[in-house]
Amino acid sequence: MLKKTCPELIIQIQTIRTQGDINLDKSIEDLGGKAAFTSELEVAILNQTIDVAVHSLK
Repeated sequence: MLKKTCPELIIQIQTIRTQGDINLDKSIEDLGGKAAFTSELEVAILNQTIDVAVHSLK
């Protein structure tokens, strides 16, 4: 959808695995709650490694 609206944008998809994705044998509470799925994304944004993050808890 963004490409249609702004074709000049350079869009790259980067998959970032979070502790919640990696440690499937542990409970979310043991991993720090919702931060288990967001900490790595927040760090990447703060470090300007990425501009936007999309998170989906399934």
